[in-house]
Amino acid sequence: FANTMGQAYKVDADKVKELLGEKGKKQVLQDIGVRKAVEFLVENAKEDKPAAKKSTAKKTTKKAKEETKEEAPAEEPAAETEGEA
Repeated sequence: FANTMGQAYKVDADKVKELLGEKGKKQVLQDIGVRKAVEFLVENAKEDKPAAKKSTAKKTTKKAKEETKEEAPAEEPAAETEGEA
């Protein structure tokens, strides 16, 4: 990595290592690893079918609840007793 960075900035590889220090070196290597992982995922990604079933399921569930409400008999008010009024 130091050679590549040195060529890009027209600086000696040893000078790049010196400027980065140990923490900088670790960070650069980690960044390179993340970049390669992302590139791999993008190259190997497969397009998935749209999730139409999920939205249909929600409609079906909502529809089922509405049908249940319609089918359930309405509650009748409690009969009043003669003593109440």
